[in-house]
Amino acid sequence: MKLILLELNELAPDLMTQFIEAGDLPNFRRLRQESTLYTTDAGEDPPNLEPWIQWITVHTGVPFSEHRVFHLGDAEEKLRYPGIGRIVSDSGASVGICGSMNAGYGELRGYVVPDPWSKTRHPHPSWLAGYYDFVASRVQESSRNGGATSLTSNARFVATLLRAGLSARTVWETVRQLGAECVDAGVAWRKACLLDLYQYDLFRGLNARYDVRFATFFSNCVAHYQHYYWRHMSPELFPVPPPASDHASLRDAIRTGFKVSDGVVGRVLRDYPRAIIVFCTALSQIPWTETQKVTYRPRDFARLLRFAGIESGRVEIFPVMAEQFHVKCQDEPHAREVAAQLHDVKVNGASAVYVRTEGDSVFAGCSVFELRNGTEIITSRTDQRGVGFNDLFYMIHTMRSGQHARPGMLWIRSGRSQLVADKVSVAAIAPTILTAMGIKPPEYMKEHPLPV
Repeated sequence: MKLILLELNELAPDLMTQFIEAGDLPNFRRLRQESTLYTTDAGEDPPNLEPWIQWITVHTGVPFSEHRVFHLGDAEEKLRYPGIGRIVSDSGASVGICGSMNAGYGELRGYVVPDPWSKTRHPHPSWLAGYYDFVASRVQESSRNGGATSLTSNARFVATLLRAGLSARTVWETVRQLGAECVDAGVAWRKACLLDLYQYDLFRGLNARYDVRFATFFSNCVAHYQHYYWRHMSPELFPVPPPASDHASLRDAIRTGFKVSDGVVGRVLRDYPRAIIVFCTALSQIPWTETQKVTYRPRDFARLLRFAGIESGRVEIFPVMAEQFHVKCQDEPHAREVAAQLHDVKVNGASAVYVRTEGDSVFAGCSVFELRNGTEIITSRTDQRGVGFNDLFYMIHTMRSGQHARPGMLWIRSGRSQLVADKVSVAAIAPTILTAMGIKPPEYMKEHPLPV
């Protein structure tokens, strides 16, 4: 028996219902009709209500109070509990991990495609690097409308997908998107949807190649759109409308993301008709009506380091989501020095960069969250003359409009529709999957398995 874990990050339950009732999501409707439906509780409030925290709990069955991994990218170094992929692999079965966030897997019996924010950046087997390196570079700089990639990188990406099983439909959708952008550059936001199509082609091909028994498929497309474009879809909910300069097509971004996810669900139902299918979101989002938060990101990390007086050759930069990044230093004293230098980058007398030292690393990000005119002068201890704020930072996407919420969706296909009223912990997902696969959950998983 195969088990497919569909990890569709942060989909909002109310929007799911709204779009199903509007007839936009026929495959989600079918999956709902064939599943036992649970509402999960993420178990944490901000600042611990983050997908890179909750997805670790999904994979390990261990709450944040025990696993203590706080930042995206830290699981590879700090996670002490093996995830379900490792446990299934150690039992002798072949496993596929396709993009699971912050899951901290290395090599398994089967394949591993890390999330695009991984610090180690090593897919397994190594021939998947052509796909992974391309995607990681695009996702980490997605706020630059996809960033720039070389012809060599593009060729390696295509070659890897062709080897895994690139579909004609995905090729057509890519050509159509590129054509649309030639006519109107404002629709470039739809590129994020293409990643799901590429990733599913890879997922299906690798599952067949390695005859996997347990596989995960992760998508962040809808979560991204909800964070930035809820204001465009439902402006009546917000006291401040979206910026007038934003493209009119953004009002359809969230619905488009849901429809792409619906297409993935349809392919899973067709490709794995006899598999146990578990769909979960780990947490969700709701409209963030009281905020006008915007986020800024360094235009060039090396330039920011030089401006702060930091020798770029002595550190490594690992971009994370939005404004955040890790700085890997030589040792702990060097990390404290780097943190102090970044903290001394100031705008209007206040630090423009927040920092937090963690051993020999610094976790940092731009601390400016309100609209700037870009001409304000930013200084550092080594450059008191300063430069314009826009010379070092640029605004990512647009004003925020979606925030995290604790409830999540968990649907387990059982052949009939059944709604369970009581909420369940996301920590119950891992022991449920292991039990369904005939593997006894380890003692550190305290939640009881749910019936499958």
